[in-house]
Amino acid sequence: SPARSIAKAKPAADPAKAARLRASGLMALNNGRAAEAVDLLRNAAAQDPGNGAIQADLARAIRVRGSVEGQ
Repeated sequence: SPARSIAKAKPAADPAKAARLRASGLMALNNGRAAEAVDLLRNAAAQDPGNGAIQADLARAIRVRGSVEGQ
């Protein structure tokens, strides 16, 4: 059915999963694994696109990754 294909194209938001991914991402960032943190936080943002805290954490992780790669 058309409704099913639309639902498949855009997965439903999952704030609980986003919170778990965010926590893992922040732990990775705090442990010096910036690239892993960016991946986890991007996944978290996809699960909860309107979450400003996740967006801010992702932006910070991207900055940290850039500074680490630049050294």
